[in-house]
Amino acid sequence: MDYTHFKTNAWEFVRAIKKEIDKAVAPVLEAEGLSMRQAGIIMGISSGNFRTVGELAEHFSANQGNFSAICKKLEKMGLVNRRRSSEDERVVIIEPTPLGEKKAANICRGMEELFRKAEASPEQLEAIIGGYSETVKLLNKINNNKGERV
Repeated sequence: MDYTHFKTNAWEFVRAIKKEIDKAVAPVLEAEGLSMRQAGIIMGISSGNFRTVGELAEHFSANQGNFSAICKKLEKMGLVNRRRSSEDERVVIIEPTPLGEKKAANICRGMEELFRKAEASPEQLEAIIGGYSETVKLLNKINNNKGERV
């Protein structure tokens, strides 16, 4: 495929993926009473990949203040605990509660069920992960070269 063909399809690719994922996942998240962003936070902290509100906001390329507000709501829902770091009070550490962990597990099971019902083959799943990995590698390369004249 040449760059011209890729360029005309790249934006549609991004739009279609987001739209279809949002639509497919909506029933799973609705069953748990969570928005896509709230679920992303729960999944991120339950996986152990993120410990602070700042790390989450950076990962999602979002404003830290917005994430603080979402995390505060999740805390009121009993899904997370927030506390200030003893080393730096500006840092807010976020951890899932047992209920938050349960919701994360339910989301994982729900996602697995979606793919099972769609009769996704192991080969399809491997192709999806392979395509995802290659896309992320290429985008990382693009982002690491920002500011350089191509």
